[in-house]
Amino acid sequence: MGLAHSTVSGIAARLERHGLLSRTAQPDDRRYTRLELTEPVRDWLDRDLPAARLGPLVDAMRNATDEERSVILDGLTALRRLLPESRRDS
Repeated sequence: MGLAHSTVSGIAARLERHGLLSRTAQPDDRRYTRLELTEPVRDWLDRDLPAARLGPLVDAMRNATDEERSVILDGLTALRRLLPESRRDS
């Protein structure tokens, strides 16, 4: 990420204080720390984030004219065609 260790450590400490992640020192090498999201954060990512991301798109599509929706669909069709086969099913 291009950040200094002290910067990342400070960010991790603040997130840990707020209950958003946990830090565990690696038992075989204490120079390394494992960072894990807490259960509430994982639940939020699974349950609420997708809807929060899609909300603005749904609103935009509701406000679009039929012609604008058609242009968007054409663009998405072209994009799908241009994406490598291996990425289409993921």
